[in-house]
Order: sequence, then structure tokens, then C-alpha cells
Amino acid sequence: MIRGMVTGLSGGFLVLLVVACSPAGGGDSPAFLEVAPGALTFEADQDSATLLVKNTGDEAATFSVQVAASSGGVNWLAVEPTSGALDGRDAEALSVTVVDRSGLVPGEFDGTISVQGAGLEPIVVPVVMHVGQPILEVTPPGELLFAAGDTSRTLTIKNKGTGLLAYSFKLPGAWISTDADPQKEIRSNEPQSLTLVVDLTQVPWYGTDGGDLVITSNGLDDAQTSGTVTIPVKVTVDDSCEVDANCLKPGHFCDLSEGAGKCVPAKVDGMQC
Repeated sequence: MIRGMVTGLSGGFLVLLVVACSPAGGGDSPAFLEVAPGALTFEADQDSATLLVKNTGDEAATFSVQVAASSGGVNWLAVEPTSGALDGRDAEALSVTVVDRSGLVPGEFDGTISVQGAGLEPIVVPVVMHVGQPILEVTPPGELLFAAGDTSRTLTIKNKGTGLLAYSFKLPGAWISTDADPQKEIRSNEPQSLTLVVDLTQVPWYGTDGGDLVITSNGLDDAQTSGTVTIPVKVTVDDSCEVDANCLKPGHFCDLSEGAGKCVPAKVDGMQC
């Protein structure tokens, strides 16, 4: 900072002497906080973001964080850490997370994050959070058929809506299995495969029969009437045979007494079992 000037003549030349001094306190500017970005928006499939708190002054500063984001008794936003200390010209990143959308209807929700520096005015960051409507789609639709000799079929489960689709499934019987996780969460347009495998030796019938595969979700089905999709599963087990080895189920043998072989339960002491 210029404090004054002195002029004069020396040997016929004009001399300009500038007198300057530094601000009091050795030039240290007071602590001052800035937060960026100035607002946050979480789309339906977005759960995390970052806020940067910066001390633009030379002196050290401390700060605390307050979150106001509650709807219907659900506290849906969290920030870590909730306090900190910054040296001059230093910065710290805050992790902002949507922690719970459960129980919230599809729509838009508002909240705030307040960063309060010691002796400074609070900085309020508005937050908008969207709750989407997941839609459960299962393909191929309709009945799932296992023809004679078929043991494997694959379904595709997809979230056609927005937000996170959480689903679970129940198999129709012990004769069918899958390696897939019985509970899963998928984002929009991220298809998941569900491969079903039939153990023909465990199917308790010959001919065609089955049960229902039930998939339950937190979304709606294609008709947007329910979050549950029920898929009839039909399995055909051929009972024709030429030798006993053709009979897949334990306790059955190939009966050739009527010409064309047919798998029937074995008899013990004259009784059919």
C-alpha cells in the first residue's frame, strides 16, 4: 500500500521516492470461507456428490456443517465430515450422500447444507433430490416353457423407469435353481440376467406341469398396476423309454409290457411305490 511520495532535485534530475508499507499484522488477511458448488441436485439414480470448502484467507479457520433434509420422517441426506479446520489458503472436500429414499413417493425433495465458519456468516447450499419411479420389466414375458429334455432358460430383468429398482424372487420348487442373488438392486436401463436350471431327476411328475416364479419389486410392472410379476413355469418330462436308464427319476423303471416303453414307479413286494 502506497503511504506517500517525496520529490526533489539532485544534480539537475527529478527524484521520486515512493514510501510504502505493509498492512498491519504482517500482511495476513482474515479467514474467509467459500463453498463450491453453490447448489446440489441429485437425480433419481444419483447418490453421491462432493462439496469443497475453501479458506481464501491467510489466517486459520474452523467450520461446522448442519444438514436439514427430512421428508415424511425420513432423513435422506448425510455429510461427512461435519466439522473441520483449515489453514490459510487450504481446502477440504465434504462427501454428500443420499442415504435413504425408502418410503418417499416419486417426486422432488428440497433440503439445505449450512457451512458455518467461526465468527463468519453461514453459507447455505440448497439441495434438490429426485425420487424416481422404477418399472420392472421381465423378458420374455408370459409363460416360461421347458420342452422335453430342456433344462435351462434365461430371463432378463430390467428397470425401465428411474431410480433404483430393488427386487427379489421366489422359485416354484426344489426342482429348479439359479446362481443369481435372490435380492438385487439395479439402476435404470441396466439389465440383469436370471438363468434358471431344472433338475429333471427332482421333477415330481411325468408329462407337463409346473409352478409360478414370483418376482417382487419396489417398482411397478409394465402395466403400472403392481410391483409383482408372476411367471408360470412349465416343465415337460418325457416318460417314454427303451431301457431303465432312460427313466430320469429315481425309483422308476422302463415298463415294456405294453409295447412302447413307459417310465413307471418301481414295485416292492407287489406294491407300486
